[in-house]
Amino acid sequence: MATTLLDLLGAMDGRLPAIDDGVLRLSYADVQRSIAGERRWLQSMGVRRCALLAENSSRWVLSDLALLASEAVNVPLSPSCTREQIEHVLADANVDWILTDQAEGVLRDQPELNYVATSHRTGLSLLRRDAASDQPRGHAADIGKVIYPSDGAKGVSLRQCAIQSLVDALAAATAGLGVQTHLCILPLASLLESIAGVYLPLTMGAKVLVRPRHTLGTSHAGLNVTLLLNAIDSTAPDSMILVPPLLSALVRAIHEGWRAPSSLKFIAVGEDVSTELLQQARSSGLPMLQVRIGALGETDAAPNVTVS
Repeated sequence: MATTLLDLLGAMDGRLPAIDDGVLRLSYADVQRSIAGERRWLQSMGVRRCALLAENSSRWVLSDLALLASEAVNVPLSPSCTREQIEHVLADANVDWILTDQAEGVLRDQPELNYVATSHRTGLSLLRRDAASDQPRGHAADIGKVIYPSDGAKGVSLRQCAIQSLVDALAAATAGLGVQTHLCILPLASLLESIAGVYLPLTMGAKVLVRPRHTLGTSHAGLNVTLLLNAIDSTAPDSMILVPPLLSALVRAIHEGWRAPSSLKFIAVGEDVSTELLQQARSSGLPMLQVRIGALGETDAAPNVTVS
């Protein structure tokens, strides 16, 4: 996956805008250089199994891509994770490193971690976990990511080839829509947002808008519908990914007079969205795509992706 993704990024016009977090705006050439440099740094530090715990931002995306490019196992963690959830994931996935923008709190809550260095490209702190084993606890050699659900109970391991299969399937399903701008609303640690919200647009030459979630009104502190609607209106994205509560909020807003931007080509949702809500959203004029992903894990079978 790393080589394929880097090749696709390298084939893009370097002058095109790639990532915009409201503060840092990167072209495709900037992204290519940053990934290459960050990959060399991570490899020089010996990073092999790394958790990524940070707020949505350009530096999250660069760190994620660099971990993928260095063929390290990446274990994304949502900033809303509790101390107990983080502790469980570190042990369950046998994580030996963490890249984070909240080093002070993590070091306070996780005494087995030690500060090592700070990336001068992303500003994320690199922490070392002394309790990690030298053995990967049964993970296959080509695992690219381990995704944990919101309850943090059990992670799903994704081979690099499975990640590529997901991107390819989603690209085929959305190829004719002409998406140029994607607005990331969900945590980048989630499967759909990281794959369909980051990898997919960047392999199509589109721009990824990734803002801190509190500015979108969607942080774990609670939903602020006004902020969410303002963010959508001001950015006029071509695509978004939503969970049921956020989709319900948009449907209610439309019934109360809000008009979704005409730029929207699709709003993707997972299989956890009810048929009733999906029908309400479509009746409200929202261009919905439901994505169902099966056969995930460490098997040799490619993920089964259905988009409807």
